[in-house]
Amino acid sequence: MLPGIASLVEDVVFNYDPAQVKDFMWRTTLAQGAVAVKHLPTVTEMQAWLDMTEREASEETDFGSRSYGTFCDDRSRDFWEGDWLWPTIETLTGAKDCASAKPFCERRDLPLIRMVCPETCGCVDPLAGLYVDNGCRQLCLETPAFQTALASENEMMTFARGGAEGNCSFLLSQEWIARTFCQHRQTRPGTMICPSACGCPGTSGDLLWCPSSCLSDPPPAEGGAGFGFRL
Repeated sequence: MLPGIASLVEDVVFNYDPAQVKDFMWRTTLAQGAVAVKHLPTVTEMQAWLDMTEREASEETDFGSRSYGTFCDDRSRDFWEGDWLWPTIETLTGAKDCASAKPFCERRDLPLIRMVCPETCGCVDPLAGLYVDNGCRQLCLETPAFQTALASENEMMTFARGGAEGNCSFLLSQEWIARTFCQHRQTRPGTMICPSACGCPGTSGDLLWCPSSCLSDPPPAEGGAGFGFRL
């Protein structure tokens, strides 16, 4: 437990005033200083929020246009949850803004950094070199910058064209190869490059990176068909 957190929680519990709640946040000043706490109307809603996985939390839209799942740009302390989130980030890393948080973008155990700083961390850029992906939201794949980078001549496409000479069938030679390459487990998968071999289209949560065009494509035939790289 972080130093001083027990006494702070106690002060929050005994000083909470529903009349001070505004925009789903309770803000006040206690002995420790300014405090901001997220407020949910019912215990059921709070439990549902606590039970969210990292992927679900980054995609949530329960708060309308202010929700994580509706934006893909960096958020400062001026963000409506900024005075609640940034003290947490600062306590964990010492970072006070996205620029100083950048060294922590690759930390698998800090998805909050990528949720709050998607631009700085490279969620909006397939060429950023970002490997750890939990905290990045699907909306980032749809941004003009992301799509432009995919369509342009770049190192990723050079790699894909080189691999196309051997197609994607090698992924199916061993189960662990396909599992490692295709599945989205807190890292960026290769489903955009080898969608057919990876099982696109599909409904599994591991196939979130399937290209949108796969939604209208028929499933690949059994055998060797449909294993080419997507260029």
